[in-house]
Amino acid sequence: MKQSLFAHARISGLFAVIGLTLAGCAVVASSTGTPEATPATSSKATAHGIVHGGEGLALVASIPTGDVGHGALTSRNGTTGSVGFSSNGTALTLHVDKLSTSQVGPLAVVAVVDPVGEDATCIDTGFRIEFGQITPQGSTPLTADLSVGDLSILSGDPSGINSVFLTSTPQSSSMNTCLASIVARADITWNFAPRRSYIKAVDTGASIGAGGAVAIVDGSPASYVVAPKDLIDEVAARFHLTADDILYLNNARVPNPGSRVLLTGEKLNLILANR
Repeated sequence: MKQSLFAHARISGLFAVIGLTLAGCAVVASSTGTPEATPATSSKATAHGIVHGGEGLALVASIPTGDVGHGALTSRNGTTGSVGFSSNGTALTLHVDKLSTSQVGPLAVVAVVDPVGEDATCIDTGFRIEFGQITPQGSTPLTADLSVGDLSILSGDPSGINSVFLTSTPQSSSMNTCLASIVARADITWNFAPRRSYIKAVDTGASIGAGGAVAIVDGSPASYVVAPKDLIDEVAARFHLTADDILYLNNARVPNPGSRVLLTGEKLNLILANR
């Protein structure tokens, strides 16, 4: 069962929807507030995947072809099956394999970047990637392919996806109703190293355009809070990184993950493992 995608971008109110859409398949970021924006700087082009990270040249690795990630579905209601991702070098496909569930009605397939607690029952807020819907076939195990589109998702590196969820939507809702109840989840194991595995932030100290506070964990910069008038190129240079490295490390920014405009008070991740 193959379903096609088309790209679109929309910003409305507190929600930003960018990237990939499949009858409701989209990259979604929600926010409860809008910090003050600081000016953007022009991006610096890179060539042939080579970027300057402050300590010489570093090569951005390519995504391998074939199966690149997988995870087994777990649930409290007996739902079983697995999900996986494959790549042909330019496009990514999400596979749902041998899904068996007693759930009636369509299920949304949603991926998230940030960790979600094992006890969570709802996932209707925050940054998420919606891949569309699948409909269980009673006692017959379901296998489906959802074409995710080009690899521009998550700065060109899907290994930022932490988990995939199957969710159901209530037939009626109120202010206290969860709009995406978790039916099953699969924590994803990726078969390749992060594309920018060379990233290691080193703090050179505050400067004009990079005067925010830094949190240190185990002796290394772990996060950075954007100060007024900060510029993404200056913040990146402070940590021996590029602006693209900063965006790569922060795929779940709201309201627009790919924006080069930094928001005063925004917290930026600086650790590759927390991407």
